[in-house]
Amino acid sequence: MAQGSTLYDYLTSVDPVIPERKVMTARLNAILGNLECMGSDIPSGQYSRIQELPPELLTDIFQFATAEDPTIPFVLLMTCRSWRTLVENTSTLWNKIIIDEGPDSLERAQAQLYYSKTAPLSIEIQNGRYRMISIMDRLLVGHFHRILHFIWVSRPSGVDRVPLSRYIPRMRNIVTLALDYPEPVFPSLIKASTLLRRIDVQVASRSDLDELLAVVPQVLSLRWLTILLGPDYSDSGKLDSKMM
Repeated sequence: MAQGSTLYDYLTSVDPVIPERKVMTARLNAILGNLECMGSDIPSGQYSRIQELPPELLTDIFQFATAEDPTIPFVLLMTCRSWRTLVENTSTLWNKIIIDEGPDSLERAQAQLYYSKTAPLSIEIQNGRYRMISIMDRLLVGHFHRILHFIWVSRPSGVDRVPLSRYIPRMRNIVTLALDYPEPVFPSLIKASTLLRRIDVQVASRSDLDELLAVVPQVLSLRWLTILLGPDYSDSGKLDSKMM
């Protein structure tokens, strides 16, 4: 890396795809200020201030950046050998997984599951591209016990009608469950939970709402409840619940 060049300049010279992540790398570059990484093309013996930072501090910086964008670790892997080693061995940089509609989303999630090792997981699904069975039975199988936060923003439609009742009970350590669609068996799912602290759910009818409100007081660990009324919900009757 030439003297005076920035982290972004170095990253773009490594991989032509990097310019598409300009905002992400610019954010990281701002966090690091003028510090530069020791790349393989730096002349032997040239000093880099990044060597002054202990791994613990670098890890904190990377954690801060990853909290805003979980794909940051993939950029860090390509920066230099020392950063790659640090990132590969820091499981908590990989445990926030977002599955979107990108063509490489599942492959990226597989890599994150691998590098996250045994760390607790936060799973957010933001697409209707992949069938539920592809995500749950093929990608997440073997990792359900690690899931603390499970968020499904847009459930796949059409033939994919596999109920979550097959999976949620296997997430025995889950503390956050958020579904942006009506799940018919939702009350029975949360009734058996002993660790759930937050629930976000959409209801499709008054009967679904009444059933949910009847069960919620039994979830003693619950601290936060958000109920969204579905687009077809229509009812102006008085709410009669111990929760109200």
